[in-house]
Amino acid sequence: MKRFITILTVCFVLVSSLGVVNASADADAGREILASIKPRIPSTEEFKDFSSSVQTRHGRSEYQFYWENSSDDGADYKSMNVTASADGIITSYSYYDSASRSSQKSMPAFQKLSSDEAMKMAKEHADRLNPMLSDEIKLSKHNKYESLTSDSFSFKIQRVVDGIPVHGDTGYISVSDDALVLTGYNISYTPSLSFPDASAAITPDAAKGKYIENIGMELVYQVDYKEDKRTAYLAYIPAKISEYIDAFSGEAVSPVAPMFSMYSNDTADKESAMSVGGAGGSSNRFTEAELAELENLAGLILADDAQKQLRSNKLLALSSDMKLEAHSVSSDTDKNYYYNFSFSSDGENKISVNVRMNAQTGEILSVRRYGVAIDETKAADESVAIKIASALAPSHCKADGSGEYRLKSSEGNSFEFVRYIHDVPYYSDGIYLTINPADNTIVNYSISRLNVDFPKPNDLLSAYEASQKLFEQVDYSLCYYPTCSADNMAYCDGALLVYILDENKPPQIYADSGKLISYENEPEIGKYTDVALHYAEKQIQTLASYGIGFESSEFLPDSVITQKEFVALLTESVLRRDPIILHSSIDYSIHYRRAAANGIVLAGEEAPDSPVTRELAAVYMIRAAGYGEVAAYEDIYVSEFTDVTKNKGYISLLGAMGVISGYNGCFNPQKSLTRADAMIMIYNWLSR
Repeated sequence: MKRFITILTVCFVLVSSLGVVNASADADAGREILASIKPRIPSTEEFKDFSSSVQTRHGRSEYQFYWENSSDDGADYKSMNVTASADGIITSYSYYDSASRSSQKSMPAFQKLSSDEAMKMAKEHADRLNPMLSDEIKLSKHNKYESLTSDSFSFKIQRVVDGIPVHGDTGYISVSDDALVLTGYNISYTPSLSFPDASAAITPDAAKGKYIENIGMELVYQVDYKEDKRTAYLAYIPAKISEYIDAFSGEAVSPVAPMFSMYSNDTADKESAMSVGGAGGSSNRFTEAELAELENLAGLILADDAQKQLRSNKLLALSSDMKLEAHSVSSDTDKNYYYNFSFSSDGENKISVNVRMNAQTGEILSVRRYGVAIDETKAADESVAIKIASALAPSHCKADGSGEYRLKSSEGNSFEFVRYIHDVPYYSDGIYLTINPADNTIVNYSISRLNVDFPKPNDLLSAYEASQKLFEQVDYSLCYYPTCSADNMAYCDGALLVYILDENKPPQIYADSGKLISYENEPEIGKYTDVALHYAEKQIQTLASYGIGFESSEFLPDSVITQKEFVALLTESVLRRDPIILHSSIDYSIHYRRAAANGIVLAGEEAPDSPVTRELAAVYMIRAAGYGEVAAYEDIYVSEFTDVTKNKGYISLLGAMGVISGYNGCFNPQKSLTRADAMIMIYNWLSR
């Protein structure tokens, strides 16, 4: 590292993807960038070491600056890193201080600030970093609720121009728990964009009509995985994943992506979820002795016979000089068995072929050929691809297109077949094939096939009805989408004004009910209608902001709390420092298992639906906090409450901590605990 004396002594290390660059020009530019960002970042005077670099990529330069301090023994370390674009925009910032990290809170506690207060201060930090983006940068929360464990705040960044978000121009900002220290900042920012005036845009309702007309919904199969059980169901998803409704013409348009994306803008499309492997599941290898026994017991094809079948298959082109290098057998969780063979030829131009086969049926599941040069200037014929696929998987793929697996797309020498059941696609099952056009031999082949019952498509919504249901549950609004004005451009230079579905919600619905398919169907804290002016209103509402409470809009503060409810609250908020929302379908057995494992509820004490007394509530809380053994020494405690004769240690400890209190010197240990008093106990515990 070089000692930082003045800006003029900065030495830039040059990294370029375009070859030789003008080092002097980059160094001069780097000094100017550093001079422009120093007033916007915290003081660098405390740092001893400084270094920098510049990376030039496809005509654009990015400058990195690094400051750090380290004690001789390495115990104390501090660093600050900044990345800035050539136009002075800080795209990345990080600050680390080992001293502050070592003082992280180890006990549950409420944040010093609310997330709303911290977000306001974080915005001020962001504006100091990039004052030129002050009007364009908007912050939002990652989570609905506050955190009991975090020693910092983090917020999402969205670039907004004239009130319209810019797709992909997003990031995050993080600050310390008092929001005084900026600890992290990162934004994907697309420079040099021209934005069309949105005043002439069609209305959202008109755009929805154009969506139905020009994009629409497609009926597909999807599979749900719960508790190791796979269930297929029918769903509607957008028929054209990468197309959007132009906000002026109402036509479906696709933004033109640059050749060298700085980040990925696109939502994962249907193909991204497809399995490439042939068998799937976990794999277990077997020894030779085990294999011999399996061949007898599981009805497997003999390994020698399987090898002969492969050599006789002309599509695999296993020449006589190709030797069997290795073979093995494996199984998956569904007790299917698979052979794995590796063949290779000797000589200067060595070719290797790996084949995976179903050891019970002989079906070839995957082929991989190495050492073959493919002429990319030629394209394989689709008819050849269909012929090969139907020959390797005759039960699933037919040359006339009548089989389950049908050719969906092709690109150059690669072909993709999608599985259809009842004429409905299941995009996660497919055949993937790459052919060498020189001799029409297989370079890559794989088939995926899920063994599950697919329901017949009866009594379903129409595609039109599905679109209507989608719009009822997912927002549809304007968005600027970066695009290139021509193909093969290095960077985007403009933006399309399009209507886009809210990307925070999945654009998919159940084909029968029309309900949105979401894998985060967690309950939400209710907006309580019966706690205003109650003596526990502050505690109840504060805990609600941390995700602790009841789903119902009625809190019923003066109703007694049951053991199962109190145990669930303790195992999550006190023991695990997690949010917990009590709702009608909650599985309390999970919380009882945790309570038993941590000694909160002992054997024989389970009474899920019984009210909890104030005395037992104190016992359970002290056990959850890990002080049960100390509290059990009854003789060493003198209770401050005149009516406490049993479990004095538990009640005395909580009283000393300020978690519980009495009235006129009494604790009323046998009185049932109310919901309100339960929340007061938890609030006091977390805020002590």
